[in-house]
Amino acid sequence: VNKGAILNRLGKFKDGAELLKSATDKFPNSSELHLNLAVSYEKLSQNDDSTAENGKATAINSSFNIMSFPNGISLGAMTKYDDESLPQIENKSPQFAGLSLTSTVSELDQKLKTKLNQVHGAAESGKTGVATPEEAYLAGETLYKKAKYDEAMAEYKKAIELKKDYFEAFEKLGLCLAELGKYEDAIEFLSKCVAIKPDYAQGYVNLGKTFGVKGDRAKEIEMLKKAISLDAKNSDAYYSIGLSYKSQGKKKEALEALQKYVEVYPDSPKKDMIESLIEQLK
Repeated sequence: VNKGAILNRLGKFKDGAELLKSATDKFPNSSELHLNLAVSYEKLSQNDDSTAENGKATAINSSFNIMSFPNGISLGAMTKYDDESLPQIENKSPQFAGLSLTSTVSELDQKLKTKLNQVHGAAESGKTGVATPEEAYLAGETLYKKAKYDEAMAEYKKAIELKKDYFEAFEKLGLCLAELGKYEDAIEFLSKCVAIKPDYAQGYVNLGKTFGVKGDRAKEIEMLKKAISLDAKNSDAYYSIGLSYKSQGKKKEALEALQKYVEVYPDSPKKDMIESLIEQLK
């Protein structure tokens, strides 16, 4: 799983696809393998194969899908993504994993600041002057899009130091931790995000998805319903809750949610896959 994830994040999608395809033949019930293979195929523009593998992943675990994890997923955190890491994959948490990360700003400053700087160095933003919270956040966004989650976390942390109620930075810290397989810590940061901004629908979506990956279906549904109550056109919420209901065997609820997804997002690139699921549920 992790080696395939690394190959994908290095842009070696063909190598990743070959390795992951072989692995899925041996372990057909691994949702992580199917999801990472779906990512490989998507990057190779093999859309039918990507849709098929994504469907297999969600059939095993409804929370594992390309929309939730566009870069794939790993088992435990990986501290670096480079060629040197390929021969011997480290399925261990990063050096800061022993922290009990909390949702309060003061405890974040106490427990996260020193550790993150020790592991990853200081944030790059503002080295030639005083960075604004927005500059630090945007620096984190650039790194996040490149799947450099550890470096991105340092930038988001700096944004929070400069602006204590920066809910978007708390959200992205949570998403980084989720990408690194630190779901408990991710939930704490995402919970802080919606505590600061209780009317932020997407924050509840991300929180719900993270509960779903952990297998807490009750909390997942609760958070996704909250998101829908705040934003009745949030397609991501309908998609996620539909897949969750499907995994629980609640066909009626799943059908209604997925039909609503198509209604609010008629031009979705996943429309064919969703309509196929809808037909299966009828």
